[in-house]
Amino acid sequence: MWILRRDDLFAPGLVGLGFPAERLIQVCARDEAEALAVAEDALSTPGVAAVFAEVEAVSLTAGRRLQLACEKRGATGFVIRRRPYGGKARAGAGSAAASRWRVAPAASEPEPGEFGLGPPRWAVTLERCRGGRTGAWLFEAGDAFTYEASDGTHPLRLVAPLGDLQLAPAQPLRRAG
Repeated sequence: MWILRRDDLFAPGLVGLGFPAERLIQVCARDEAEALAVAEDALSTPGVAAVFAEVEAVSLTAGRRLQLACEKRGATGFVIRRRPYGGKARAGAGSAAASRWRVAPAASEPEPGEFGLGPPRWAVTLERCRGGRTGAWLFEAGDAFTYEASDGTHPLRLVAPLGDLQLAPAQPLRRAG
């Protein structure tokens, strides 16, 4: 289920990513309160696998209610912080979410020796992770333009360096002996 405040979701674009459009339910909510109420009800409904709710902000109380609804039926809830009619979203407050991600478009780069646009890229930042570490990555959909609509997976490549310099040992390990 996708709950939005303005009717601008391009379902055929989701099909290109392997999402079965015939299983998508779109709900256009009047305001923030209705969007959150519909999301909570949907997450508590048997048979709903995932709910995407486009809202501007979520209070701690509303976030906790959504979390409890997810735990009740095992569905996954995504809150997409988006202003209903454009503009910049305000800074995030605390939340009851297990994790908080920021996904933004990144400049594409063509293959070496090529010109023009390269594969689509996204700058992904894990801002909060209960019991884990935060981080930032650059992802690329290497074969995005050759995929056909199917039920297969569509992998993303990690473009950023893999090594975490804070965890790397300062000197090579030596054997005692």
